[in-house]
Amino acid sequence: MPVNALDLPSETPIELFAMYDVRLQGSNPEWDAWCDDGEAHALFLLDAFSDADWDALFATLPARDAHWLQACAKILFQASDVKRADHMLTLLSRNADPDVACEARESLGYLHQCAPQARTDGA
Repeated sequence: MPVNALDLPSETPIELFAMYDVRLQGSNPEWDAWCDDGEAHALFLLDAFSDADWDALFATLPARDAHWLQACAKILFQASDVKRADHMLTLLSRNADPDVACEARESLGYLHQCAPQARTDGA
């Protein structure tokens, strides 16, 4: 059964991460549809993440390509879970790919502008 972008699935919590993962794999910042709808849907999913979804997101980072990581970094600064977003963006800002690291640093700047309490000791 197709999932409406406005309805959260009622199945296992990890399903939100799986949907987020697929959404980012198909991201393209050059497409108006991605910028208009894709990012918003990915953020909607991210904001509904359970602890298990966040754990899956952290665990999958090493397996994702630069394109996926950049798309993730671009969305994270808007996440409602500021502490986890800050932690993830800090990790991504140290990525070996300069484009990923740059996108993560830019998002960290936005995150800290919007939520200065996001800074954590040692981050």
